[in-house]
Amino acid sequence: MRRVVQAAHRLGCNAAAVGVAGDPSPSALQNAADRLKKILQGADRMEMNLLIASSDGFTKDPEKLTELIKKIGGFRIGTFPDFERAAKSGDGNHYLKRLTPYASALTASSISFKDAKGGVGYVHEPYDLTEMAKTVVSVGYQGTLAIDYRGTGDPIEGIEKTKAILSAALGKEVEAE
Repeated sequence: MRRVVQAAHRLGCNAAAVGVAGDPSPSALQNAADRLKKILQGADRMEMNLLIASSDGFTKDPEKLTELIKKIGGFRIGTFPDFERAAKSGDGNHYLKRLTPYASALTASSISFKDAKGGVGYVHEPYDLTEMAKTVVSVGYQGTLAIDYRGTGDPIEGIEKTKAILSAALGKEVEAE
C-alpha cells in the first residue's frame, strides 16, 4: 500500500484509495487499523489522503468501515464509496449516508441503461443513479464524483449517459465538449 501512496503522490494526486479485506473479527479490525496507521504516517508526510474503498470482508459493512476509520483517526483518512457497492449492500441509501461524510471522493459507477418512458433521456439499471446522487447531496457532500462505466458496449457513450443522469439529478447543465 505504501507504493500505491507513493505512486499517487508522484502523479500529483491528493489521495490514494486502497481496498482492505479481512474477516469481521475484532482482531482483524485492529490489525488493519494498526497497519493503516503506519501507512497514513507516510501519507501525511507527503500531504496525501488515504481513502479506504469498500471491498469483500469487514469493509463491506459500512458500520465496520466507519469503526475502522475511527480506530485509525486523523483527518487524512477517509472512505471511497461506490454506487454499485452501495446498491449491493441491500440498502444503498443507508450505505451512502453512513460512508459519505468520511469521503473526499465517490465513484458513480454505472452498468447499463434503457430509454426512459416517453423516449426522453435514460434510466440506469440495475440501480437508480438519480437516487444515489441525491442521497450523497443530502448529507452535504460537495467533493469529487468520479464516473466509472462498468458496462458492455461503448464506454464513451456509457460515461456520457451517466454524466447526463447525474447532471439532471444535481440540477446542473451538461456542458458540450
